[in-house]
Amino acid sequence: MRRAVQSFSDQRKLFRGWWVVAVLFLGGFMMYGAGLYSFVLFVTPLSKEFDWSRAATGGLVSAFWISAPLALFAGPLLQRFGIKRTALAGIVIEALCLMALVFASQLWQMYLLRALAGLGKVLYAITLPVTLSKWFSKHFGIAVAVMYAGWHIGGLVLAPLTGGLIEHLGWRTTSFVLGAALLLIALIPTYWALRVPSADSIGLPLDGIDKPSPAPDPLVEAKSTEPSNHRDVVRTLLAQRSFQFIMVATALYFVTYGGVLAHQAAVVEDAGISSRIASILLGSTAGFAALGALFTGWLIDRWPLIYTTIVQYSLMAAGVICLLLIMHTPSVGLLSVHALTFGVAVGGSEVYWITLLRRRLGDGNFTQSWGIYYFIELAVLVIAPIGAGLLYDLTGNYTVTLASELALLAVPFCLSLLVVTRNRFTSIPTPVGRA
Repeated sequence: MRRAVQSFSDQRKLFRGWWVVAVLFLGGFMMYGAGLYSFVLFVTPLSKEFDWSRAATGGLVSAFWISAPLALFAGPLLQRFGIKRTALAGIVIEALCLMALVFASQLWQMYLLRALAGLGKVLYAITLPVTLSKWFSKHFGIAVAVMYAGWHIGGLVLAPLTGGLIEHLGWRTTSFVLGAALLLIALIPTYWALRVPSADSIGLPLDGIDKPSPAPDPLVEAKSTEPSNHRDVVRTLLAQRSFQFIMVATALYFVTYGGVLAHQAAVVEDAGISSRIASILLGSTAGFAALGALFTGWLIDRWPLIYTTIVQYSLMAAGVICLLLIMHTPSVGLLSVHALTFGVAVGGSEVYWITLLRRRLGDGNFTQSWGIYYFIELAVLVIAPIGAGLLYDLTGNYTVTLASELALLAVPFCLSLLVVTRNRFTSIPTPVGRA
């Protein structure tokens, strides 16, 4: 009788995996909200205090992405140091870099600190989907969605808060406060949540309800020092048609994503819409992105992947089309539809691509496929705004630029449909390391 009561009590407890999601939500809220969204507001005061050009200070935002190649080594890093140590190191590095800005007075010092902060962000980010894959299967999509919603809500909440702190305390004190808050809000909960590495390690099934989780991914959990295993997995991935299609589609999709996002405000201002209205509506993109992450996670766990693919690309295309129309017919209504559709598409992007990777390539290859995907995403996000800017400089208008971004989107859409509709691309074997 006592055992039956205890079993019933255990079933009523909230599955620990959801506590992990909540902690990762907080981590992303601070890591991305403070590290990127809030730091954008430092550009103006830095330019005024040091008489630096906007190009120089704006480059401090781009320096946050310089550590992108580190994502290629996600497998070996997680094998060598484990998920918990890697995530905690990322939080500490970014927090200390934010706090160290107080003592920086030279441009090279700030670039170095921003690059190191980006290193911390990448170290933290490469652990996230791998962590959730050890707790969820059926509800993996919504778990990833809630986690990434924290990134955008962090921008929505911390950006205005940072603006007020800079106005009253100055940018140096604000930077130190953000770093200290990052340590307090993200570090301690993350340490607590990641003490337990997976559902299987405490005898729980994935999602708390499904069949028991498979054997741990040897590249993450095992302490083997076999050097050939990671290379074998990567070689196998690169030889697979499905992986090739997904990586090409990823690169082209984020060309449109990054180019439109970077020039969004400039397009609206060129259309003659007042900066006050534009800033309010465009600033709401972060809020819609948080909703988009949740919507896509809900959708992807309930609908076939092909329907989610169509919805994701349709929203992105609608956002670009609205921006094109705004160029010729300035309208607050069109701008509102753009902020909604583009924001939802932005928020759903990570959820869609991560789930596509796991479902089509399998758990055994997920660590490596995620690392390569994340590197391509970050690399394109560095290059895409520059390419869109060059196209504008050559043509003298954003109509050609946006039309090109829209046309380009058709290629990854077709590739994504091929991947999700062909059963022979469903999964690939995990190679066994040499003895």
